[in-house]
Amino acid sequence: MTVLVAINAVGGQIPGFYIFKGEQKMQNWIADCEVGTAFTISKKAYMTDNLWPQWLEHFVKLVPGGCLPTNCHALIVDGHRSHITKVALDTAKMLSVNVILLLTHTSHHMQPLNIACFGPYKCYFRQCVDEHTLGHLGHKVNRRDLTQLSSRAMSMALTPANIQSGFRASGLWLLNKNAMDTHFGPSTLREVSLDSFETDFKNTLELSHLNDELELQQDLV
Repeated sequence: MTVLVAINAVGGQIPGFYIFKGEQKMQNWIADCEVGTAFTISKKAYMTDNLWPQWLEHFVKLVPGGCLPTNCHALIVDGHRSHITKVALDTAKMLSVNVILLLTHTSHHMQPLNIACFGPYKCYFRQCVDEHTLGHLGHKVNRRDLTQLSSRAMSMALTPANIQSGFRASGLWLLNKNAMDTHFGPSTLREVSLDSFETDFKNTLELSHLNDELELQQDLV
């Protein structure tokens, strides 16, 4: 199961968009979730190039004020390939959504959801699943249960305070160009003596040879 979430800098969010592994939909999978929750299916329950435009339409339908040529919205996403296909970008443009990509390998420090929301969500979700399991012994957790428990965990984790904290820490809002200095500072130079370099290089080669010999011995055994 995959769940897509969208938040904004004032602490708001839109209902989740779930992706399940399967070939046939059953509407009751999200019957116990908040109004506006949606779901779809895919071969491996992952986001795909074909599903991202569906989520964009879900986003536009629920975003406050709607998305119009006179009321565009900026959507900050990571560099997953589904976000940057021609179809995805054309769909976003048609829906009056301006897509902003985070730099590669920076989402763990620049994506507010990763910074302040997904960690608490995972903890609350595990807690909800454990409580549900103990309260329904002999009952196998199904997809409808999972979406209900996930929705409950989301409501506890995606609080306005957590969401706003994520935006502040990322430097996205209020805009703070110095927020990432401690994480993405420039490389620094240091002096290394030739003797030290040769010793390190020799030790690396010896370790490499040792690993090769161990692997060869394992193969022989």
